[in-house]
Amino acid sequence: MIINADEKELAALLTQDGFPVTVCPQAHNGMGASLAWGVEQTARASAWIIAQADMPFIRPATICEVAEAVEHPTALAAPEFQGKRGHPVGFGRAYGEELRRLTGDEGARAILRRHEKHLRRLVCDDPGIIADIDMPADLEPRR
Repeated sequence: MIINADEKELAALLTQDGFPVTVCPQAHNGMGASLAWGVEQTARASAWIIAQADMPFIRPATICEVAEAVEHPTALAAPEFQGKRGHPVGFGRAYGEELRRLTGDEGARAILRRHEKHLRRLVCDDPGIIADIDMPADLEPRR
């Protein structure tokens, strides 16, 4: 898990629950810098699953499906719900260098656009892949 330096309480909670935590010293430069940092810290990985912390309702089975879909080095995978692409997104090992060069706040969208022919869309029945939680009210049940 990649966190900002000022998130000490979050780091403690994640570590307590057994998650590896790394503090990105350039997190203030945007999501791209954080992703690049995380990939650099795990450079020996065979693939990367990029998930956003503000999307807590993604089903574990969906994450597993994305992970299985990026076993080949040039594979890209993302879940799709009702025609909308969501998160997490999986990147095979071949994209490591491009991920390490990310900067700014766009994240990895440009990589997905450049390599769209390799992107496997995994149609699923998981509305959590598009449920973005930005405000406490976003946690309230929808009617």
